[in-house]
Amino acid sequence: MLGGIFCLSSCSNANKPLNPAREQKILETLQQRSHWWHQEHKWFVNNLKQHPNHPAKAQLPAIEKLLNHTHELVEYIERVKADLVRVIGKNKHPETGLPVHLNKKPEVGRFFKYFESEFHANYSLYYTQLNQQLTVARKPTVANRFGGANGLDNYEAAFGDTALIEALQTLVLLQIKAFEDARLLWKDAGFDHRNFEPAL
Repeated sequence: MLGGIFCLSSCSNANKPLNPAREQKILETLQQRSHWWHQEHKWFVNNLKQHPNHPAKAQLPAIEKLLNHTHELVEYIERVKADLVRVIGKNKHPETGLPVHLNKKPEVGRFFKYFESEFHANYSLYYTQLNQQLTVARKPTVANRFGGANGLDNYEAAFGDTALIEALQTLVLLQIKAFEDARLLWKDAGFDHRNFEPAL
């Protein structure tokens, strides 16, 4: 999914107008998947609490701590989404419900340039917290997409030259990826359940 996140906007044809209905459908589908992950987190913790003899019970404090960290990152991204719509997408189309200026690019780039330091700080904090909970074997499988040598390049690829609707799609993808990274600890705990993920 990492490649998909940074290709969502940069791989699109910059000169081709966006199709409002198509972009709205993509965004709605991503939001549905993100909502599924919210429900999955709630189900996981509630189910584990109801089975005191489950082998993963001993890891419940660490899992709950990780879920709290994940929730904080997801909520931060949610605030960025709300600010993005409020600042740039001030008027919505009466039929699609989308911001009128879907293809606005310079304004979107300036918005994310302004929040760059804050965005990096939140991501670095989350992945520091995440790696404190993961096993040594799991740590190489997760990465702070906006930290390290490639952090600035990834941020620029994701948000430097993108339309408003594409930026919103990318932010939802990042929320989904945070949930997916957090699930690694569930697997380490040996808590295997429904074993399905909603199809995009």
